[in-house]
Amino acid sequence: MPSSSSPNCPPPPGPGEAFEEPLAESYAEAWHYLDQWAIHGQALFAINALAQKQPKASAPALVTAPPVPKAAAASSAVRRWCA
Repeated sequence: MPSSSSPNCPPPPGPGEAFEEPLAESYAEAWHYLDQWAIHGQALFAINALAQKQPKASAPALVTAPPVPKAAAASSAVRRWCA
C-alpha cells in the first residue's frame, strides 16, 4: 500500500475482486440450466441408448395403397364412358 494513502481508506481491489461479482451472477444464472439437466439428463441418456439398440434401416419401407375393390373400379369406368 502506498505510504500516501490514509489508514481510513479501504485497500484497492485485488486482481480477482473485479471478477467476483460477474462470476457470481453467471453462476446464479446457470443454476436453472444445471437443475434442468439434473432432472432430464438421465432420460436423454436412456433415449439415446434405446435408439442405438434399434436395427438400422437402410431405406424406409415403401407403403403401397390397398387394391381398389372391383365394384368401385367398374363404376368409375362406367362414369367415364357416360360423361
